[in-house]
Amino acid sequence: MDDTRANGSTRAALGATPLSWELSDVLPLTAQLSVLRQLREQDLLPAAADGLGLTLCGDFPPEPAPGPPLWDAPVLVRTCRRCQGPFRAELLRDQPMLPRALLQGAGCEYWPGARPLPHWSPRPAVLLGRLDCRAGLLRPELDRLPDALCLQLDGRLPDTAERTGRLFRRTFALRAVREIGSWSSSGGLRVTDYRTGVQPNGHIVTDGTPLRVAFIQYTSNQYNCRRPTPENGTCSAVGVHTQMPLFRFIQLELKLLEMAQQYNTTLEFVDTARLPPLRTSVRLPRSTLRAVGLLASGGADHTWPNSALQSAIYQLPVSMVDNRYLVPFSFVTVRRPARLDASQLLRLLSPGAWAALGVSTMLMAVLLVVMHHLGSHGVRFSDALAMLLGQSVSLGAERLLARHRPLVGVWVAMSLILTTAFLSDLITALTVPRDYPPRTARDLVQQNYRLLADFGHMKTVYSHSPNPHVRKLASKMEIVSSPDKIPQALLGRRTAYTMALPAVWETVVGVMRRSNGSALFEDINMGDEAFGVTLFGSMWSKHHPLVERRFAFANRRLASGLTSGRRFEEQARHFGLRARSDAVASMHGPLLLCAVGLLLGLLTLLLELAAARLASRRQRVRQDPVQVDPLAPLRSATAGRGPAGSDGMSVVVP
Repeated sequence: MDDTRANGSTRAALGATPLSWELSDVLPLTAQLSVLRQLREQDLLPAAADGLGLTLCGDFPPEPAPGPPLWDAPVLVRTCRRCQGPFRAELLRDQPMLPRALLQGAGCEYWPGARPLPHWSPRPAVLLGRLDCRAGLLRPELDRLPDALCLQLDGRLPDTAERTGRLFRRTFALRAVREIGSWSSSGGLRVTDYRTGVQPNGHIVTDGTPLRVAFIQYTSNQYNCRRPTPENGTCSAVGVHTQMPLFRFIQLELKLLEMAQQYNTTLEFVDTARLPPLRTSVRLPRSTLRAVGLLASGGADHTWPNSALQSAIYQLPVSMVDNRYLVPFSFVTVRRPARLDASQLLRLLSPGAWAALGVSTMLMAVLLVVMHHLGSHGVRFSDALAMLLGQSVSLGAERLLARHRPLVGVWVAMSLILTTAFLSDLITALTVPRDYPPRTARDLVQQNYRLLADFGHMKTVYSHSPNPHVRKLASKMEIVSSPDKIPQALLGRRTAYTMALPAVWETVVGVMRRSNGSALFEDINMGDEAFGVTLFGSMWSKHHPLVERRFAFANRRLASGLTSGRRFEEQARHFGLRARSDAVASMHGPLLLCAVGLLLGLLTLLLELAAARLASRRQRVRQDPVQVDPLAPLRSATAGRGPAGSDGMSVVVP
């Protein structure tokens, strides 16, 4: 039964209870309330301006007539004998009563249960009586208390009215059960350990308190959970698939890893992909309902990654920590690299121009065949055309008949004109945009763009937009599960990607890197119209002790400008400059290869010239006649005859 009284009328709420031998070991109610006041005076309990939730378990010795008020604030009294269920309900009440106190009397049947609370209790709790405090405070039912105190009363000493007890404590930051003091009926409360894990500035430093994080698997595979084994429901690590360091820093390090380091908590990740969703009438993505179900069952304290906080989420038994600012949803398109297929190349010239070009080409082919069979006039007809193009009419006249020269001249002139016209049209088609970049949803509809998104619920959100053009785009929206496919689609098709601005800028970086320099920052078109605004944040177990501190952290982060859209734009622009330099650097390879080829060709030419000169010199030596003296035999025959003319003959040497 529940009974509510205020101030001094609390004793009357208990009624008269007959004395029995069981009551002889029970501490009177007045003494137990005195212990609560001493706990408050020792700053172990906060000020009781909001009141006191009091659960009286069993029977208490009768009290004299009401005297002064037992508590200086409203008191909610709940009486029971089997108090496990009633006290559990008291711990889960949202009314600002503090603390939740269970006072044990004679015949009390209470022991903390093995089932954890569905969410954190918003207030501290005090247990007072003949309990095994060290074991009781470690029970799962008391695991989600921000602060739990337990005064374990000792038995009555023989031949004396003195009562003693030991005080134990367990807090969120310091999970171990510690004996922090003692109590005696004569000396009152004596506290020796005031540690709670809360610093003088309000900051919490835990002793490695586990923080169970529910991993939400969205349609996009941008966030991943690495399982030790496929059958395991936990994650050994989580990651973000991104090409922008700022995006990874904010989503993973700042919102998760740095938080664990800041509070000295131990992260434990639970994958919700295979868990059943929470049964509720609220229409939300199944991935979100799975995470909420895990939070409500006591299996997790926090969700990651952050998600859009729709109004329906606030109807669920969870606490929200938003980013403290509205994030606009816009879109981005990319000026695609101009590509011409065969049909576009044919459309550059009119059908009449193509017909004239074909007829003239056929006539020129016939002319060349005729020239080949004209004897001396058809010799080296290619030289005649070259001479004609070189305006060497006199030489060309020797190779080309006079009656053919007008036809050849017309063909050459027409080919030059058509080539120039074709190239100019081709350059225009490759450089001049055929339409203006879209700025609004209306432009997207008129230019036949198709929306892309990597979260499935975006289609549902946009389908209820008040803008008819946004609703039309939502009817044909395409959901892409792989982050790698989005840059490919933006570069290859007439598509626009829509998401919150930080995610849009992250996708822009992926597009510039994927294009290999063909799409630079100047080719990125950001829409001027916001399709909507929303709050982003994370879900926490209801009344978690870190919720208020995360709100303060979000306010400081917003004031620092760390998550502003301008920072994302600046980093995307920086990557655009790097992509441009990479595009220029990608030309160095072909240029270097061309230079090496030219050097090799020049070296080969020089070697060929040197070899040709050496070969010609050797051949010249071989072809020169040998210098032979025709009078050599005569000189050898007259060598032994004395002086010339001794035989009466004279030899005339020419």
